[in-house]
Amino acid sequence: MKVQDPGVYDSPILDRVKDEDRVEKERVEKEEERVDVEERSEEEEVVRVEEKEEERMVDEERLEEQEENRVEDNVEERVEEEYERVEE
Repeated sequence: MKVQDPGVYDSPILDRVKDEDRVEKERVEKEEERVDVEERSEEEEVVRVEEKEEERMVDEERLEEQEENRVEDNVEERVEEEYERVEE
């Protein structure tokens, strides 16, 4: 029985399979990276939307408070005017 030459493992078929594996591995890595970037982008968009919603709520609260203050001021002003009218 003849011992195989170590060079047998350096066949063109084996090289092609290794190249195909390398190319597939690179493709998978690029796809995983693309998915990671997409997920980060989605997470960032969610954060931006949440921040905008929070700002909107704060603005609404501020507007409601301003309106309440205006109403209170108007009531106080009318009460003062009524007192002045009654005093005359």
